[in-house]
Amino acid sequence: MEFKDVLAREHATRKFKDQRVSEKTVRKVIEEAQRTPSLLNSQPWRIYVAEGEVAKAIRKEHEEKTLANEEPHEEFDSLLKVEWDTFPSKNMATMSETLDYFLRGETDDFDQAQLKLFNAPVIVFLTIPKQSPAWSIFDLGGFS
Repeated sequence: MEFKDVLAREHATRKFKDQRVSEKTVRKVIEEAQRTPSLLNSQPWRIYVAEGEVAKAIRKEHEEKTLANEEPHEEFDSLLKVEWDTFPSKNMATMSETLDYFLRGETDDFDQAQLKLFNAPVIVFLTIPKQSPAWSIFDLGGFS
């Protein structure tokens, strides 16, 4: 398959069916992702999978904390607080202004789906150790 064909088929699922995903399928996805290159083959990531009642509890807690306006406890928040250059700032502003267009007028539906973590039957947490060098973030991004 040509790379342009891969890009053309890429999509983001915004709402899942309440249907169990087999452990075999989850393992296969993770095993395929495991082939992602990393610096010196370090593969610094750790994977945690939640499904069933645990995933339901996570979705419920996420919704409750979001509605209560509880601040997230992000590990990377200091990395995200940057002074953006003009070009990316304009891109982000344009995206924010045109989000309703991209969501085909279904912004409220998107917000509700996001509040419920898109009803994902399987939630996969990807982590790297806190002491990891900066390039491990790129490795984790590639893996994800």
